[in-house]
Amino acid sequence: MEALQVQKELCPSVNILAFIATALFILIPTAFSLIFYVPTASYNN
Repeated sequence: MEALQVQKELCPSVNILAFIATALFILIPTAFSLIFYVPTASYNN
């Protein structure tokens, strides 16, 4: 029973880490792409 209680206590922290990892996996390439896209788009116009 104690193992299940410990697992329930650890689960939210793991979910928070997964959320942070997913957010960074999406935000970093998006920001990197926008950094190069904005000057290119303004240069072409």
